[in-house]
Amino acid sequence: MTFDTPEETFDRIVARLKLGKRLTDEQVSETGVLSALLADGNRMITWIINDNGGTFPSPNVYFVDGTDVNAFAFKEDEEYFIGINEGTVLLLMKLFYRMLSHRDILPQIGDLSKEVSPPKSPDIDINEATQKKREESIFPVDSTRSQFAVALTYFAFRFILMHEYAHILKGHVDYLENKTGLAMVSDNENLTEDVGGDWIRQAIEIDADDYSAQIGYYFHIAILIDLNNRGTQTKDGLNTPEIASFAWYFSISALFRLVGSKGYSPNNFFTSLYPPPAIRTYFIGFVLQQLNIQEKYKFPDSSLNASFECEKAFAILSSEPDFYSSRLAYGPRSDEYINSIFERFEPLYEILWPFSILKRGK
Repeated sequence: MTFDTPEETFDRIVARLKLGKRLTDEQVSETGVLSALLADGNRMITWIINDNGGTFPSPNVYFVDGTDVNAFAFKEDEEYFIGINEGTVLLLMKLFYRMLSHRDILPQIGDLSKEVSPPKSPDIDINEATQKKREESIFPVDSTRSQFAVALTYFAFRFILMHEYAHILKGHVDYLENKTGLAMVSDNENLTEDVGGDWIRQAIEIDADDYSAQIGYYFHIAILIDLNNRGTQTKDGLNTPEIASFAWYFSISALFRLVGSKGYSPNNFFTSLYPPPAIRTYFIGFVLQQLNIQEKYKFPDSSLNASFECEKAFAILSSEPDFYSSRLAYGPRSDEYINSIFERFEPLYEILWPFSILKRGK
C-alpha cells in the first residue's frame, strides 16, 4: 500500500476545493521573500512546539498561487496543513514599502530627509500586485525605513501563520470535522459551512486572533531579549519592546484593513460569518494593552496608537482620503465593550475546548 507524500495530500485537497495550486520549492525560491518568510514561519512553529514539550503537531506549510487574500488550515490523514496565498504576502510587502516611502508616515522611523513621498494612488489592487509582482515596487530610500517595511511584512505574515496554527491548536479544525465532515477552516466564506450560526464562526476567528496576537507578542519580546543578551543591535529600528509592540499591532491593523470591505462598521458585528476588521483590530489592541500592563512595560498606549497611525497611513496614501479619515472617528472601543464580546462568546469556547490540542501542552 502506497501513501501520499504531504505535498501530494495538500495538492489533492486544494485541487478538490479549487483553492489554487501549491507553489513548488523552486517557485518559492524564485521569489526570495517567500522562501525567507516560510523559513521564518517554520522556525516560529518549532519555537512553539519546543516551548510546549514537543507535544504540539508540526503542520505542513505551503504557499498557494492565489491572488486574493486568503489562508486556510485543514487536516487530512491525521496530518495538519496550512496554506497561504502568495498574493497576501506580495500585497502586504508592496503596501509597507509604499508606506515607509512617504515622509508623513511613521516619521519616528529612520531618516525622513532621504524620502521623496510617492504620489497618491488608488488602493493597491490585489490582482495587480500579484500579476505585476516582478515589476519594480516603490522602495524607501533610507535603509532603516526600508528594513522596517520588511519587518512589518514579516510581522504580518507571522500573524497570519499563527492565526492558522491557532485553528489547529485550539481544536477549530477538529471541531468542524466533527460537525460538518470537512476538517478545514478557511478565510474563504464559500468553503466554511455554517455550524450553529454566525456565533461559532466568529468565536473561532476571535479565538485564533487572540492566540496569534499573544504568541507573536511573546515571540518578539523573546527575540529582543536574546539580542540584548548577545549585545546585538537590530538594523530595522526594532530595538526596544515598545517599538516591537507598536510594529506588531501596526502590521496586524494593516492586514485587517486590507481584508475588510468598505461596508463594514463596528455596528454589524453579529451579522456575518466573520467579525468586521474594525472590531478585530480593536480586540487585538485590547489584548496587547493587557499584555503590556501584565508584563509591566511602560507603554500601554503605544499599541493603541499603532491602529490610529495605520488608518492615518491609509488616508495619506489613498486617493479616497475622506473614507479613511472618517474611520478614525471610530476611536478605540472601551474595555467594557470588548469584555461584553468575551462574555457573549464564553459559552461557545466551552463547546470548542474538548477539541483543543492545547490541553497537551506543558
